Amino acid sequence: MAPDQPHPIAITHCETLADTLAARAGCTAAGVTAIDEFGDRTSASWHAIAHRASLRGGWLRERGVLAGDPVVIALPNDLRFLDAFFGCWAVGAIPVPMAPPHLFGAPTAERAAHVVADVGATLILAAPEDIETFSGFGARAHGLDLEDTGTTACWHPAGPDDTALIQYTSGSTARPRGVMLSHANLLANCSGLTAGDDWGDAERVCGWLPLYHDLGLISQLLLSLHLGLPYYLIEPSTFLMNPLAWLQTVDTDRCTLTHAPNFALGHAVRRIAPDDRSRLDLSCLKRLVLGGEPISVAKVEQFLEVFAPSGLSPKVILAAYGLAESVVGVTRSDSGAGLHVDRVDPIALADGHARPSDAATATAVPSVGRSLPGHTMCVVDADGAVLADRRVGRVLCIGPSLMQGYWRQPEASAAAFLTQEDGIQWLDTGDLGYVVDGALYICGRAKELIIVRGSNYHPHDIERLAEQVDGVRNGQAVAFGVQTDDGEVAVLVTESMAPKAEHPAIIAAVRRAVLSGMGLKLRDVVLNPRGTTPKTTSGKRQRLRVRRAYEAARGAQ
Repeated sequence: MAPDQPHPIAITHCETLADTLAARAGCTAAGVTAIDEFGDRTSASWHAIAHRASLRGGWLRERGVLAGDPVVIALPNDLRFLDAFFGCWAVGAIPVPMAPPHLFGAPTAERAAHVVADVGATLILAAPEDIETFSGFGARAHGLDLEDTGTTACWHPAGPDDTALIQYTSGSTARPRGVMLSHANLLANCSGLTAGDDWGDAERVCGWLPLYHDLGLISQLLLSLHLGLPYYLIEPSTFLMNPLAWLQTVDTDRCTLTHAPNFALGHAVRRIAPDDRSRLDLSCLKRLVLGGEPISVAKVEQFLEVFAPSGLSPKVILAAYGLAESVVGVTRSDSGAGLHVDRVDPIALADGHARPSDAATATAVPSVGRSLPGHTMCVVDADGAVLADRRVGRVLCIGPSLMQGYWRQPEASAAAFLTQEDGIQWLDTGDLGYVVDGALYICGRAKELIIVRGSNYHPHDIERLAEQVDGVRNGQAVAFGVQTDDGEVAVLVTESMAPKAEHPAIIAAVRRAVLSGMGLKLRDVVLNPRGTTPKTTSGKRQRLRVRRAYEAARGAQ
């Protein structure tokens, strides 16, 4: 699907992305191509998407949806999602994306019920085959059919300060909350994510990230809309079953931008056969943005090494950091510079000082770049004082992307912000990091810190060391702290497919790896069967749930 007008074609006079969509009447070629699990393609130009959105808006109005009403969208990664999402904008309603509850079993169904109740939605838009799963949710579920849009068009003029989206947090550390984002927030973040790059005539975006997640919705779909780029939308299950489909789309459609969380790199390395890799040409890729979870330097290096013969350049790797409360992005590294890695002493890091180290035991911490244009971040201590370079503290940010607040939770909204001496309210991200020459390095989450005898340990550092041990399933280790009479101790729970007779040796190897790597003695190591590690819908480890299950099991003994 080739664009029918030169790039860059960002529409700078629009105050909202809804206006941008309406203004793309002349864009009859560039648009979205949805690729299903069988490889079949369905395409729609931006012009067609805008037209269908206006009809869907009329359809929603006929069903009693008013401006400002939340509408839950639980649809697959295809044109139906776009139809529903932009249709909400057309009528002035607020889309609330959500993973279909059947995707990941009971935890997803529980989350879905919570979202519907918390947001107070009276209408759920879902695939017809999923309607039954919404019984008992307390809202009317409607199976969305692309052919049933009605005939009356509707277009509600949205203002920059109107709520454009309620994006629920992942719930990796707390109950999911509805982040209210305005149209101005969305436009500011898309502008910041694309500023400073030269968007040429042949730019194309592809990705498999789910649209119910902010990384897929904003970094891919809305960014493509903002720039007017062709966007190739892959079904997430296709990637999970066959990651080759992702990189084949990059090759076949000569895509220049794609996104991936860290685990996707390892999945591609493991599951794409050498013969298939040899037939890929990835030289067209200019930007592979890593975000959504902590970045493993070892996995990035392995991915680059394995796909170097396919034409993949190390310079295409970009690291990004963000959270739903700031739309999706807070910082991003520079295009064409590759991943910058800071190697620091793990013992000093535990004491809050990122001291450079050349030792083999050094911890590799990737840079996630500098603040987006128009935005600012800093690192502060417990008293809110800004810390010097290489001192670890809480990451704060401010800028036009910051949320309006949490839906119907004024107290939680107020608690998310920290008022500094200048009287300005900064968003407390809850993450720990340090700054070097204006670039941010993330160490972990403050709420998940493990403090053993006065030293701070970040769970993902422990998990990284444990997963280097043979017999430990990659991406499944979960580290956390447990309070005892002797103070807090460190525990690791993970998965293993090894026979039980081998478990003692694996546990001993994990203990040695963590002790030698960061000087920490694990109080307990638990090996569970495959598929038992709870994760959020975006793939993040739910350390709080694992810790609670561990404490409950130990209490029952």
